[in-house]
Amino acid sequence: MLEEFLSASRRVDADLQRAAAERRWVDAERAAHTLKSMARMVGAVELAEACALVEGGAAGALPPDAVEAVARRVVQAQGAVKACLL
Repeated sequence: MLEEFLSASRRVDADLQRAAAERRWVDAERAAHTLKSMARMVGAVELAEACALVEGGAAGALPPDAVEAVARRVVQAQGAVKACLL
């Protein structure tokens, strides 16, 4: 299950980062929501919280530059989860 999480979360994270960089907020929100749900299933709380911030920000709660900054936080949290699981 954890191997599947790592594999799938990498793909979703890449989608999220690309959407945020291209300022495609609907796609960023969708990817953040998906990754948040996946992170919660494996107990990756910090990653889930970072995704929730991106999800809310992409929906209009944050200015675009802040969404991009929070999306970078997702990358850091994703790295921490990967380090713990490998």
